[in-house]
Amino acid sequence: MSKYYVIVASLDHVMHAVSGGFIQANHGKQGPMSKLREGDRIVCYCPRREFGKKEAFQKFCALGTVQPGEAYIGDMGHKDFQPYRRDVQYIEDVGYAPIRPLIEQLSFITDSKKWGFPFRRGFFAIDEADFHLIETSMINATKS
Repeated sequence: MSKYYVIVASLDHVMHAVSGGFIQANHGKQGPMSKLREGDRIVCYCPRREFGKKEAFQKFCALGTVQPGEAYIGDMGHKDFQPYRRDVQYIEDVGYAPIRPLIEQLSFITDSKKWGFPFRRGFFAIDEADFHLIETSMINATKS
């Protein structure tokens, strides 16, 4: 039975992962990647366009399915940063879905005034209904 997860990262990092067919979370920590299993579904939430910049983005921007295999260390070309990753098959024809219209409908957001709190974890499980709500929103959205 599939599980559903949100992974939080800047848009530039997520687009790099999408182009490489992988995902990593929480700055490459092994823990989140070891929880993922083949067939699990992921959705990426991007609070910012670029890592380290202040410009808000606040949209769901990628979604996919975890592929067979185990967590592995990605080759970044240097030994100072060796992030753990999992292979993911991303859905190509989805747009960027803003979070704000979904806040009142998502069960993992329990306080609409502090809606950003769950995302601070960087990686967390959600229920199937929340995943499908986000997925539908992304299917109906455009990339902007």
